[in-house]
Amino acid sequence: MPEPCRSDLYGTGLQEADWRILKEAVLAAAFGAETPVLPPRLQQHPVGVLLASYRQEARRSVLDKAARLLTGQQQESWLLLMKSG
Repeated sequence: MPEPCRSDLYGTGLQEADWRILKEAVLAAAFGAETPVLPPRLQQHPVGVLLASYRQEARRSVLDKAARLLTGQQQESWLLLMKSG
């Protein structure tokens, strides 16, 4: 039986599907892959805005902030993102 849709993952206010889209985009950017185009509803989310900024400026600190926002963690946010299924 499929797991029910979870909402407000890590205090982001996002449902699981949207959180995963942003997570994959942040990880892609972190590993130098082309980041996917986000749906309009996610382009306005703070993480989506940070990804757009990263595309223009390529500053790692922007991705670090995006990872912290997605996980709600100040430390080990990258580890949590990579381990999340």
